[in-house]
Order: sequence, then C-alpha cells, then structure tokens
Amino acid sequence: MEETRCGQGQAPVTMKGTPPGRDGSPRSVRMEPQNPTECGRWDRHNSGILSLVIDGWRAGIRFSSCHLIPHHDKCSRLHGHTYVIHLKISGYPGPSGFLMDFSEITGTLRTIAGTLDHRILLAGKDPEMTIIRNGGEVEAVHQGKRYIFPESDVMILDLPSMTAEMISGYLLREFVVRAPIPENIIEVSAGVDEGPGQGAWSTLSLK
Repeated sequence: MEETRCGQGQAPVTMKGTPPGRDGSPRSVRMEPQNPTECGRWDRHNSGILSLVIDGWRAGIRFSSCHLIPHHDKCSRLHGHTYVIHLKISGYPGPSGFLMDFSEITGTLRTIAGTLDHRILLAGKDPEMTIIRNGGEVEAVHQGKRYIFPESDVMILDLPSMTAEMISGYLLREFVVRAPIPENIIEVSAGVDEGPGQGAWSTLSLK
C-alpha cells in the first residue's frame, strides 16, 4: 500500500509504541496526534514525544547474507540468514506534523540493505580471525579453518564480531550517517532480526 498521511489510507509501516514483539508478530496501527487541530497542524508543546516505527517484515526491508562467529559451537561454521531491518525514531512533530518522511526512512534503509545483500560479512576487528586481501581475493582464517572468497563477494565491516547485536549497531550508525534526520528527532533505534522473534536492537540518543 502506498505510504500516506492525513487519513488517506493506512500505511502498513505506520506504527506507534515499542518495536515488534519477540514472537515476530507485526503491529500495524496509525500514529495519531494527541492534540491535532487539523491535518498537518500539531501543537508541539501538547503532543509530547512521538514515536514512529518501520516494521521491516511488513515493509519488506531485508537482506540475505552469510557470516560466522569464531569459538561459537554452531555459529563458527559459515552459515547465512535472511535479515530483516526495523527502525524506530522518536521526537517532536515538525512544522507539518510529521516526525520524518516515510520515503526518506525506507529509502535509506533499502539502500543500506542493498550494500549487504548476498554478501559474505566478515568482522574486520574480530581478534579471533585473520583477514587478508590479496589479488582480488579475501582470505579469512580462524580456528585452523581457511576460507578464500572473491573480494567482490565480501563486506568487511568495522566490527569486533558479526553477531546480531553488532549488526544492529552497524545499521544504526549507517542510518544516522546516510539519512537526512531533522532536528526534531531526539532518538533513533535500529533492529535486525535473524528470523521471526529473534533479533537485536541498538539505540542512539541525538540530544
């Protein structure tokens, strides 16, 4: 459904409250002003802090990648996930009553997802892994295992580990750098699911 405002249909990613529950069930409710006088006109002092949540399951914001986590029983073996990205922003309504434009949020998230999609994700700061770039290839060594990948297939992220917790922090930082965040936003949270009901969140205060 087209992302709309002012009662012209209900956008499936327009939500208020907390991020999706642990069972992965999405919630799709419209965010209504507490004290609206007319469409697009808000009283900032009476409306309080508002939140807007992008549900990646409903919005289709996802990427498929593989990774490994050294010294973990199962996750030390190369494996993959279809990751889903969520975002929550909180703040005061802007001049038109919006927190932030939906198209700017989802467009930025899809761009970030595109950089990671169908890639091998390696943690560049993992002390348990040695990563070497050589002649168009990437060699990764840990626990006596040696992997050689085409360099074009690999994303080496500036992280100490490739856990969901670390990936959520990476997504949050990428969003804050890439998105045109207005001054009325006071907090941004990014979440990533490895599957329904299984994910991690990171939060950054902007004020």
